[in-house]
Amino acid sequence: METLAAEGMHGVDVIERNAKAQTKLIEDLLDVSRITTGKLRLNVRHISLTQVAQSAVDVVRPAAEAKQIKLETELARRPTRSMAIPIGSSR
Repeated sequence: METLAAEGMHGVDVIERNAKAQTKLIEDLLDVSRITTGKLRLNVRHISLTQVAQSAVDVVRPAAEAKQIKLETELARRPTRSMAIPIGSSR
């Protein structure tokens, strides 16, 4: 009986994950449609690529260390800037 309950919960988790992925895909397609029709105004800002790269490394470092993987980075000392759209600001 416990096996059926566990399988049922796993099935619900899979369905929920797939529904979220489909929702995100639909939202992205709608955003593309809004961009191409000129109905979406993007809030573009300057960002530091060095900070973005360092943040990404900081996020994965604990998992890498847990697997005994050593991460080494060599980032520009001088800030490298680019334009980006802040997360959640495109609507």
